[in-house]
Amino acid sequence: MNKKRNFLYLFAGLFLALFLTAASPTGINNSGQHCYALIAPIEEGGNGSSRVIKAECFDNFGDSIYAATNGRVQLNSSIQPEAVTDEILNFYSGGVSPSSQVVIGIDWDNTNFGGSSYTWVVSGSGCSSSTQSSVSPMNNLR
Repeated sequence: MNKKRNFLYLFAGLFLALFLTAASPTGINNSGQHCYALIAPIEEGGNGSSRVIKAECFDNFGDSIYAATNGRVQLNSSIQPEAVTDEILNFYSGGVSPSSQVVIGIDWDNTNFGGSSYTWVVSGSGCSSSTQSSVSPMNNLR
């Protein structure tokens, strides 16, 4: 009887350890799927949402930013998402022709730049008084 009870305790302990390991966070807020979408502006005076021209997803944030900016911005693998600024996203070294895609916003699934991200880009110079874009919440797009 003791062997059977010991086996049950061992089995329960292994199950608990497996459950706790699977439920523990990864430690980095940059986990999840990272996507970008190139969107069309809304016609002046128009209502509704912008049309998605192209969308693509990646396993890491840096790759999605690289694709979203047509290779103009290559993030260091050690940079944390919260450290990415407008200056980094808009940097142009002059050695390569500037990207025609401009980042206008980044949405995150979780607070503090956690979980999956969705980067919104437009062609041209971004938003202006005559050019605007509008998108649905990112959870509706996946």
